[in-house]
Amino acid sequence: SPFSRTLLSRILRSLNVRQITTASDGSDAINIIKSVAKDPVRAGVQRFDLILSDWVMSPVDGEMFLKWVRRHK
Repeated sequence: SPFSRTLLSRILRSLNVRQITTASDGSDAINIIKSVAKDPVRAGVQRFDLILSDWVMSPVDGEMFLKWVRRHK
């Protein structure tokens, strides 16, 4: 939910996490990761060290997203 994403982002910022990327669901997250991987400039600068995900999402749920992340570079 937008509220949960905002709350987690604020908590992470208070812990001095510098770059936070949010997605509305699993398919949005996959598209963000793919767009970063396709752009050589962003791929060299932006990377994802930690992914926090909800399990119950639609259209791509947490399990499907996790499987996608594990199968792709």
